[in-house]
Amino acid sequence: MLLLIIGLHLVLGSIWLMNNSHPGPALLCFVAGMAATHFGWKKFSSRKSQEPKKTDNQN
Repeated sequence: MLLLIIGLHLVLGSIWLMNNSHPGPALLCFVAGMAATHFGWKKFSSRKSQEPKKTDNQN
């Protein structure tokens, strides 16, 4: 979850850098943010799918 949050902050930071005329660092920040978001989402979704499903099969 932390990797997902860090990735989203880096992507938003790249938008700020692009608006302040820093295209080189903005591109690096965007790529790092997208990679962190991608791996964070994969880790989060795999953990979510491994949780046992709760059912109401009580008689």
